[in-house]
Amino acid sequence: MISARVWWLAPWAVLACSRTPSDQGPTPQISASAPAGSAVPVTAPPVVAHQVTVDLSGATQLPPPPTPGSPRLFPRALRVPVYDAPSKDSPLVGLLRLGSSVALRGATERRGGCKDGWVPIVPRGYVCLDAQATLDEQEPLVRAATGTAPAVERRLPYIYGTVRRPGPYYRKLPSRDELTHAERDLDARMDKWFAAPGEIGAGFAQEVWVRGSAPVDPVNAWKTRQSDALPAFLSAGAMPPRVAGREPATDPLIAARMAPRTGFSFSRTLLHEGRRYGLTGELELIPTDRLRPIQGSEFHGVRLPEDIELPFAFVRQPGARLWRFDESKKKLVQEREAIY
Repeated sequence: MISARVWWLAPWAVLACSRTPSDQGPTPQISASAPAGSAVPVTAPPVVAHQVTVDLSGATQLPPPPTPGSPRLFPRALRVPVYDAPSKDSPLVGLLRLGSSVALRGATERRGGCKDGWVPIVPRGYVCLDAQATLDEQEPLVRAATGTAPAVERRLPYIYGTVRRPGPYYRKLPSRDELTHAERDLDARMDKWFAAPGEIGAGFAQEVWVRGSAPVDPVNAWKTRQSDALPAFLSAGAMPPRVAGREPATDPLIAARMAPRTGFSFSRTLLHEGRRYGLTGELELIPTDRLRPIQGSEFHGVRLPEDIELPFAFVRQPGARLWRFDESKKKLVQEREAIY
């Protein structure tokens, strides 16, 4: 099952606005890995770990960083429910995502239906302290997931790619020997990718994988088996900690196979023995040479003239007509062509 789906918003359908802190409520977020059709109804705006404002120049104002040493709650599952009251029968008011954390607003409450009690969090709601959440920031899964939360200050909160050549993706970083068994045609396929022109080749938008930094040449990296410094949970063939709620691995190496035209999102990418892999929010590893990188749009909104009257509409293409309701005829009549 593909876990990290790309969600798209048509740029012409979104207007960017900024609000002052006094009128800003919790900022809704779309999980980059939520499969279609899995949305959970909510009765109030979602509780999220990040609250930001974006002004009309595109500049982002981030909240202050957490106070060092202050108690926080950390998700252990990809999505952790937040309830309105300390009961699983109360309305769901939001979700916390693996890799984020949230401040507490009181002591743990010992109530029924939750093994280790209910934790009240900022700005509202309660989280059950069970296998899906912890207060221990040193737990291996929490440490591994640190840094996988969305970068809300960037044009795109994650690094995105869509499947170009389906193949396996992995539970851990595979060695070259393991790759020869998992992808028997890999050497020949990599040579074709290096030589391919345009958007299907190794020369297309590789800076996306490194967040706009100067990318390493894929050909040279592959030939010299270049590697980045690895985090401890991926070093020496280590298996990343299992995310709460996930089934135990049946294959110690391969997580699943990509479906055609599926989208993946990453918090970061890294080179290992010459190949670049994207690290998903579920700590799975996707070979980026099988993906087309998504560059995103520079569009961040339109400043409306001060004298504009509401409601209004955007003219999206030439040939649009302006209509007027004729009271005497009780019908719409053409007034003129709309200015494009």
